[in-house]
Amino acid sequence: QEPVHGRSQLVGAVGHHVTGSAVDRLLATGGYVQTTFPRGTGPEFVDWVDYAAASAAGRPLEFAARLEDLARAGDHRIFLVWAGGYQTFGVKCEQIVQALQDDPAYHASNLVIGNGAFYQPMSLVQLTPTQP
Repeated sequence: QEPVHGRSQLVGAVGHHVTGSAVDRLLATGGYVQTTFPRGTGPEFVDWVDYAAASAAGRPLEFAARLEDLARAGDHRIFLVWAGGYQTFGVKCEQIVQALQDDPAYHASNLVIGNGAFYQPMSLVQLTPTQP
């Protein structure tokens, strides 16, 4: 496996704008493929136009499948950053996490579990392919 700081990792920044934007600021430019739920766009900017409607229309299982397709194309790990309970999302972030953790093609490891000690806590799950 390549190191976490390698160029060919995949990061799925799931959830609201704070999650995606905060993660993007910490990563090396161009070093990771990043996508956000619900629109599947990059995390650099938040499109607030009809954000509640976009959240409602977001399909967690399709998003999880898209992350897997992106990762499978290069046998990459998925680093899933997420925060549950965001206003317009209900349990959609949790559904994405569960779908990925249930896939036998990946081994899931909780690297960081967000807690209430911080404002807008985030969790980090690493999903490693079970087959080389």
